[in-house]
Amino acid sequence: MHPGHRPRIGIVADLGRATTGPWDDIYTMAPHNYVSAIADAGGAPVLIPSVEPYDEDPEAALADLDGIVFMGGRDFDPEIYGAEPHPESDRATEIRDRVELALGSAALERRMPILGICRGCQLLNLLYGGDLEQHLADRVDMKPHRDTLGVFTRHRVALEPGSRLAAVMEADGHQVASHHHQGAGRIGDGLRVVATAPDGVVEGLEDPEHPFCIGVQWHPEVTAEEDGGRLFLALVAQCSEAGRP
Repeated sequence: MHPGHRPRIGIVADLGRATTGPWDDIYTMAPHNYVSAIADAGGAPVLIPSVEPYDEDPEAALADLDGIVFMGGRDFDPEIYGAEPHPESDRATEIRDRVELALGSAALERRMPILGICRGCQLLNLLYGGDLEQHLADRVDMKPHRDTLGVFTRHRVALEPGSRLAAVMEADGHQVASHHHQGAGRIGDGLRVVATAPDGVVEGLEDPEHPFCIGVQWHPEVTAEEDGGRLFLALVAQCSEAGRP
């Protein structure tokens, strides 16, 4: 990355049906609040399509990037972590699963700055060898985490003092925007739990040995104009400091 240039931050896009004018088709897409949060923090957002070349050749996607964001979305295929599907699990998006696993593994190997959001936090746990709890409602009250489909809920999380995440948020507690029914189960080797909800659900993970590898189960892009923007500012700052891997 050349001095003074905005660091290029990748976002792995999803596939979804949308209508534009007279056209109803499948589009490569990402919610605009992810894109605007990166841009407002000083980064240059770059959409990475979920397409087959990138699951076999992740370097083709990462070569010109300074950092990467793994955003929220549908549930991972539980076969990835050796589990049977729960009745409440989403139908998997196989190609996005494959692309994100490949890109995530390659980004970790490059020690590229990584921010995982919701599904992206779960991805990090899978990459480190952990697994997922498929339906939190089997043991906790879901209302704080996802009360109504399509509506973000708010609840507090406790941040681990001394963690990178607590330093970024400049607090030991934080009010978050939440919309999930799954979460980290067995924590992957090398990851540290750095945020929890009042009911004990894991809300944040980080690798203390990595320059910047943070996963949050909440949605900071939703509150980017409030304190959620601090995560994107920290990611962009790390990319600017480190330069391209």
